[in-house]
Amino acid sequence: MSLRHSHHGARLGTGQRAKNSVGTLRRLWTFIAPQKRKLLAAVTMVVTSSALALAGPYVIGRAVDLYIVERKTDGFIATLVFLLSIYAALGAATFLQNYWMVDVAQRTVHAIREQLFRHFHELPISFFDRRQQGELMSRITNDIDNMSQTFNSTVTQVIASTLTLLGAMAVMISLSIILTVVTLVVVPLMYAGMRWITRRTQARFREQQRALGEMNGFIEEVISGQKVVKLFSQEKRMEAELARKNAELKQAGFWAQTYSGFIPKLMNFLNNLSFALIAGIGGWLAAKGAVSVGTIVVFVEYARQFTRPLNDLANQWNTLLSALAGAERVLEIFDTPREAEDEQEAEAIDRINGRIEFRDVVFSYNKQHPALVGVTFSVSPGETVALVGPTGAGKTTVLQLLTRFYDPDEGAIFIDGRDSRTIKRASLRRHMAFVLQDTFLFEGTIRDNIRYGRLEATDEEVEEAARKANAH
Repeated sequence: MSLRHSHHGARLGTGQRAKNSVGTLRRLWTFIAPQKRKLLAAVTMVVTSSALALAGPYVIGRAVDLYIVERKTDGFIATLVFLLSIYAALGAATFLQNYWMVDVAQRTVHAIREQLFRHFHELPISFFDRRQQGELMSRITNDIDNMSQTFNSTVTQVIASTLTLLGAMAVMISLSIILTVVTLVVVPLMYAGMRWITRRTQARFREQQRALGEMNGFIEEVISGQKVVKLFSQEKRMEAELARKNAELKQAGFWAQTYSGFIPKLMNFLNNLSFALIAGIGGWLAAKGAVSVGTIVVFVEYARQFTRPLNDLANQWNTLLSALAGAERVLEIFDTPREAEDEQEAEAIDRINGRIEFRDVVFSYNKQHPALVGVTFSVSPGETVALVGPTGAGKTTVLQLLTRFYDPDEGAIFIDGRDSRTIKRASLRRHMAFVLQDTFLFEGTIRDNIRYGRLEATDEEVEEAARKANAH
C-alpha cells in the first residue's frame, strides 16, 4: 500500500498556564530525593561555611580591641594562626559543599532527562503531530540545562545567604542594638525595591523561555524542510519570520535582563548607604565611649555580611524564577497522558496473513472537520492497493488508523477478521513495515537502518530485505 504523507490538525497554542512555584518545587523534590544523603552532606558544609564566615570578622574585631587599641602583642600570633585556621577551614567547607552539590545536581538532571526521554516514547502520536519538534527539543535541552545550572549554584547560595543573614543578625544584636537598628534601616528599602523588580521579572523570564522554545522549534522546522524552502523560493519569507521571532525573544530577554539588572545596582547603593550610616553613627558612638572601635569594625564587615546575602538572594531569585519557568515546561510534558493502554482483552499475535478490512470507519482529528466518514474497503493478502486523492483526503489517516496511532470514532478495522483493537499495539506494529514519502535515516550504516525494525535480524535476512526492496 502506497500512501502520501500529509500533515493535519491545528497546532497547539503555546499559552502559559498559571505558575505554581511551590507545586513545581514539590514535584522537583521527587527527582532530588534519591540524592538526599549527599544533599544533606552538602547542606552541612553550607552551615559550617556560613558559621566560619561569620566567625572571621568577629575574631578580627576582637583583635582590633585587644591588640591595636590596647597596643598589646601577647597572644597576637596565636590569634593570627586561629584566624588563618578559620579561613582555611572555610575554604575546605566551601569546596566540599560545591563538589557535593554539583554531584547532586548532575545526577538529578540526568534522571530528569532520562525519564523525560522515556516519557516521550510513551506519548501518543497525536501529541507529536501538534507540537514543533524544535520546541520539544528545547525542553529536553535548554530548559533542563537551565535547571542544572540552578541546582549547581542557587540551592547552596540560597541556604548560605539565609544562614549568614540570620547569624549576622544574632551577632549584631548581641554587640549593639543601636548599630543593629542602623543596619536594618536599609531593609525596608531593599524589600520595596525587590518586590517591585521581581513582580516584573517573573513574567518576563517566563515569556523569555516561551519565545526561546518557539524560535528553536521554527529553526528546527526550517532546517529539516530546507529542500522545500529552496524549491518554493521561500528563503526571504523564512528570514523575515525568524527576524520576527528573534525580535520577540530579544524583547522578552531585554526586559527580563533589564529589570533583573536593577537588582545589583540597588544593592550596591544600599550597601554604600549602610556603610556610611554605620561609619558615621558608629564613629559618634565610639567617641562617646558607647561602643569600641573593634565593634565598629565588626559591624562594618557584618553590614556587608548582612546586605551581601540579600544581594545574593535577589540575584539567585531571578535565576530561580527562570529555572522554575523551565521546570514547569518540562513537568508539563510529564503531565501529558501516555498512549492509551491496550484493551484488557487485547492479545499478542504470532503471525499476520495480511487481510485488511475497514467497515464504516468514521474518524476526525477534531470534531469540526471529519477526516474519514463511512469508509469501507478490504485488501486481500498479497494484493497491492493504491489510495489516490488530493491532500487532506485521508490517505495518511488510513495508515494512522491501521497502525493504531489513532482508533476510529465509529466503525472498526479488522486484521485477518479480527478487530484491531483486540490486538496489542506493539504486537500489531511488529508485523508491519512502512516506506513513507519522507525518508528518515538514523545515525549508523544502511545495514543498521534496515535492521532497525527487527534488531535480531541476521545479515542474510537484512540482505534479503534489501533485494526485495530493490535496494541491494
